[in-house]
Amino acid sequence: MGKLITNYIELATTHGELLIEGNSKKANKIHKKLTDMVLKIKADKSIHDLFFNLLEHEDVAVRMWTAVELSATFKEKSLIKLREIEKLDSILSLTAFSLIDSIKTDMIVKENWTHE
Repeated sequence: MGKLITNYIELATTHGELLIEGNSKKANKIHKKLTDMVLKIKADKSIHDLFFNLLEHEDVAVRMWTAVELSATFKEKSLIKLREIEKLDSILSLTAFSLIDSIKTDMIVKENWTHE
């Protein structure tokens, strides 16, 4: 797996752990790093398939971040993944609930990742 993907997984996992712990200050710092990492991954088309596969990752936060990032490309699949997270007994389920609503009402609008 590529270094960018590995770093993304580590950051998303840490972000999720910090949210569960209630440490929003540190989570917000990770959020910026994650956003920058997504831009780097998006720019490297050779690793897009690896990124797309993260919708099935074992870590909830990785799946959640990936679902949001791919919500324009794989809208239905992304919403299914977020609905699965919403059903969990976790603070992340509340986040997933908000994300679903934000995607459906176009409060969150992501660019389409093309398959070239």
